[in-house]
Amino acid sequence: MISNKVDRILSKALELTNLSNQNFCHAAIITKGSKPVVFGINNDRSLIRGKIAICSHAEIDAVLKWRNLYFRDVKDKKRKGKKYNLYVVRKNKQGDVLFSNSKPCQSCSKILKQCNFNKIIYSTGNSDIFKSVRISELTSSHKSSAFNYLENNINYFSRLNYI
Repeated sequence: MISNKVDRILSKALELTNLSNQNFCHAAIITKGSKPVVFGINNDRSLIRGKIAICSHAEIDAVLKWRNLYFRDVKDKKRKGKKYNLYVVRKNKQGDVLFSNSKPCQSCSKILKQCNFNKIIYSTGNSDIFKSVRISELTSSHKSSAFNYLENNINYFSRLNYI
């Protein structure tokens, strides 16, 4: 059973998927308690190292906004990260499936663990609809099409304290 607060957050995330221009629309919301503080959507292009790069995943878009708004240094992230949760939902453009699997890929999982969030709630596309796990227990075998690019740049993001 999903609480009314969680249901409101997931409904908002579902609305935000309409802002995405991708075939599979993802939206992510970072909350502090039950209060949404920042959102992200998957975009067709992102700017990394001053160059147009790959598709930006919704969870990474949200993390970058969150980091820029709420943290002065790396110590802030480690101390405050546990107060935040991440919600991720996915639907397809055709709308024939309301919720699809939005479990983060391997690269995003690594980045999210570095953020030290409390937990992640994501749509599964199964009968249970959503799954909630502690961020430290998040595992993924899924490799996105941009996996190699992200893997090569995780260390770059870390050095810049993007995550």
